[in-house]
Amino acid sequence: MKPNLAGGAMVTDMCSVAVSGAAGAAPSGDVGAHDLDRLRFVPADARAAAAAGVAGPLQVAESFSMELADALEHLQVGMGALLEIGARGDFAALDPACLVGLAREFEAHRARGLFFDCRVIESASEDPSFVTYVGSKSIPKGLAQSLRISVTEANTRQRRAERISPRNGFSQGEIPPDLPALAAAVECGAVSVEQVDVVVAAMRRIDTIPELDASLREQAEQTLVGQAGVLGPADLKAVGEHVDEVLLPDGRGPDVAITEARRALRVGRQRHDGTYAITGYVSPQTKARLDAVLSPLAAPRPARDGRRDERSADQRRHDALFDALGMLLAGSGMPASGGTAATVHLTVDVDKVMDALGITAADGTRDDVECAHAPDEHAHGMAGHGESAQADGARYVGRIAGGDRITLREFQQLADEAVLIPVWASKTSGVVAYGRSRRIASAGQTHALVARDGGCSHPGCDVPPDWCQRHHVREWWRGGATDVSNLTLLCGVHHRELDSSGWRIDMHNGLPWWIPPPLDRPGAASGPEYADPNTRPERNRERGSSSPHGARRHRRGGPARCG
Repeated sequence: MKPNLAGGAMVTDMCSVAVSGAAGAAPSGDVGAHDLDRLRFVPADARAAAAAGVAGPLQVAESFSMELADALEHLQVGMGALLEIGARGDFAALDPACLVGLAREFEAHRARGLFFDCRVIESASEDPSFVTYVGSKSIPKGLAQSLRISVTEANTRQRRAERISPRNGFSQGEIPPDLPALAAAVECGAVSVEQVDVVVAAMRRIDTIPELDASLREQAEQTLVGQAGVLGPADLKAVGEHVDEVLLPDGRGPDVAITEARRALRVGRQRHDGTYAITGYVSPQTKARLDAVLSPLAAPRPARDGRRDERSADQRRHDALFDALGMLLAGSGMPASGGTAATVHLTVDVDKVMDALGITAADGTRDDVECAHAPDEHAHGMAGHGESAQADGARYVGRIAGGDRITLREFQQLADEAVLIPVWASKTSGVVAYGRSRRIASAGQTHALVARDGGCSHPGCDVPPDWCQRHHVREWWRGGATDVSNLTLLCGVHHRELDSSGWRIDMHNGLPWWIPPPLDRPGAASGPEYADPNTRPERNRERGSSSPHGARRHRRGGPARCG
């Protein structure tokens, strides 16, 4: 049964535009519409020569254009026929072996298409006018703009071309490709596109081995191409790494030049879940430093009631990296340095912030919020507003310079740890305010925090001050001042989990007091440490008294009262 494809007519029109968009070559005589379409690849210089009375070049160009058009038409007819068969559902008539065989043959054609890319890049490289036409000195960037592909993909195509495409030796004629065995496998469709990239990367590493014998290099390439017939990209990559190790001189580590050539760190694009993939290779020295920095920060942090740290080892290492970067950005790696933190530029949507906080325009707070983020003289305009709102921290509220979206929770964290230069925008009012950057705690303020808190102020935490971050008890972005009376030291774990933990910090007499979550809160801990039904305010026992002198019972909705 043929499926009903909604919008099929639109797709057909788009395909027609894509095919005919390059048309425009002038015909040499009285020809029909079909013939005119077949002349779309006639170069402008051939038409100019014909206009000047020289007909020969135009005749050759027309014949060549028709040859190209016919080849593309055959390709389109074959592709269309396969898609039509698939749309009828007739692939289901094949048994698994035949279906896999069909997919393999099509994959072979997909891989052979790499040579088409190679020839395009080769021709563009030999034509000085190409970079002028595409408006870029870089061929990959020009192709990316013209073909609507990423620069990364265009660069990958160029790297493939450099390794598997025959080279023009001019007086010497055509020179064989750098990787002839791989080129032959691509030409006959024996390798997939991913396998080609794995082999190219492996051979690039192997080529950094000093004084490598040419016969051994040839054997390495043939081994990789041969294994591509039975192994997928991941396993083939492992084979390449093993061949790399075998070819290194016996009893010797890799040459310094090899390590330097192979060092790399790549941060991928933002994924749909908001994370970024990091891949790369680090030198032994970098690995040693990384271990020395991350190991103490990645140690498990048991909860106050003795429960184990629920984070996985990978999650702890991630959090340790976050904490280490925060220390680096703070200056010398310690909060007491008083250095300048990272500067972050972003655009914040006031309407989305208010929606995430559960505040409507009818509350009369939206205008106050907008005023609060004007210059510093209005810094406290938000005081008293939005305290009871239940924030939706996962709601996107803006974008960091560079385009990546940011949630309310991430914005709050950046506002507490970085020099933040926001542009506050509203759908109805446009740009509301600009540039109220966070005032970083001074060296004197930080020394005072270290002397007062002695480290993370969360009850039961023993993290020292040099691993802590400065936290605004009343959020800076909601009008909280950068004063010692509104700051406390928190370790990375308790800083990140403050909103989700249910704990709250109240400042009284210049000291941070922690209010535990109520027992009826979902996910709240149980046990003797949480037995107080009135949620008595507490301080870190490692740093000071476990309860305020003469402290009264604390109730939700009012400040803790300390005598």
